[in-house]
Amino acid sequence: MTATLEFTAQERHAVELLAQGYTPVEAARIMGVTSVAGLVASAMAKVRVRTVRALVYVSQARERIDRPGPPLPCDVDDFQALVWAGTRLDMPDAQLAATIAAAAHVPRVRVEIALADLCARLRTNRCGLIRQAFRAGVLSGIEGHELGVAPLPAVKPQWAAKGRPLAVLKLTASGLGIKECAGRLGITAPTVVRYLRQLMQRAEVLAYRPLIHSAVRAGILKTMPRVGPLLSAELVAVWRGLVLDVPDGELIDELVRMTGFPRPVVAESLARLRSKGIPDCRLVVLGWECGVITAATRTNPVHRDGPLARRRLVAASPSRRPARGWTSDPLNLLPAGSRLSNVTLDASQNLTGVVTTGREFDLVRVSPAVCHEVLDQTRPEQWGPVLGIVSARTAVLITKAGALGPAWRGRHGRLWVPEAQVSLPATDNAAGTDRSYWAVTRHARPWDGDVLRDLLDPTTRLTDRPAVRGRA
Repeated sequence: MTATLEFTAQERHAVELLAQGYTPVEAARIMGVTSVAGLVASAMAKVRVRTVRALVYVSQARERIDRPGPPLPCDVDDFQALVWAGTRLDMPDAQLAATIAAAAHVPRVRVEIALADLCARLRTNRCGLIRQAFRAGVLSGIEGHELGVAPLPAVKPQWAAKGRPLAVLKLTASGLGIKECAGRLGITAPTVVRYLRQLMQRAEVLAYRPLIHSAVRAGILKTMPRVGPLLSAELVAVWRGLVLDVPDGELIDELVRMTGFPRPVVAESLARLRSKGIPDCRLVVLGWECGVITAATRTNPVHRDGPLARRRLVAASPSRRPARGWTSDPLNLLPAGSRLSNVTLDASQNLTGVVTTGREFDLVRVSPAVCHEVLDQTRPEQWGPVLGIVSARTAVLITKAGALGPAWRGRHGRLWVPEAQVSLPATDNAAGTDRSYWAVTRHARPWDGDVLRDLLDPTTRLTDRPAVRGRA
């Protein structure tokens, strides 16, 4: 395969401006050049796309331009998320709405209205929508930009699988059962079940269906986009509902709650999807390939406060002690048996409301797994405030501004960009708009820079070794 060429500094600057929602004329004025048309055309040729929207998508997915910024809380339904994600497709604007409408099985005018509404709500154009979609979690970089083309590799998978567990995962996604997987790999059925349970624990799910969905979303399993069949609204809703993280025996009840359709309609739609003997795990993969299921498809049950939600938390972390003020730790950040009473407090600091990064405090990004390891390798007396952002599946360690060097804030750096306005939960037992919560109290003394330098790499660029040093 021919290696793709890197952008020049000017090409990268031009693409950055377009991704931020500037028009070509505005980008040229900012750059002090007559026109950016030549720069954009050269960049498009290097990544082999035909439209500026696809150029922005591929550049963001492959990290050829800077990160899109902090997570963006945005309340959109499944249809709006499908339209938003469709802006990445590499086709002329005149064909875009019709293509998305065919995939969603709705009139074209409805797609055009949704696109106009998204642009108005986010105050940007269609190129700017691409960047905002990454911030909102609607796009992840694995979807691909063209029908019939294999998706791009994931940039930052949240969990990983290799060896025999990965082989079991692939066979399960292809539709094979437990005994068939065991026979294919020459292992016992209990071993297959054990591998799947280990993967479910890593992905923090309770069933095989959401496990497959999580694996595709993380780029662990690859899919090939295809044109799907014409479907009714009931079939589309039930198909998407297959990724709900509930036990199989409770799936229909949860689908009724989620879709609002009568139980007989849901049962009939589910039977039609399964009519050809295709297992649910395989249906999840086909849903991704047909564009019915996306990275933004909802996986959480509707009734988060009911008995099922409590069972879900117990199954995800059976030996966990709750964080101060919270009845759960959804991201599994704290080690088992954590003694939060030993955390060193600093009542003088004011971590509440909106904080501007780089002034008094800095925010250090880590994945939930890395945060768990950092806390496990340090004493509670050394812990600083830890914020879990559930919607972005990210943990944030808070330290004093200037405690870490410039390398931590460069491209791929763990520190958030300076002068970013970040909204924090007001109290230890309050949740933010992005479902954020304090795993370690906001009154803890900020993290010491030396401790973080000993445990973490300064960048989040994906490597073959763990982000936390000293662990195999």
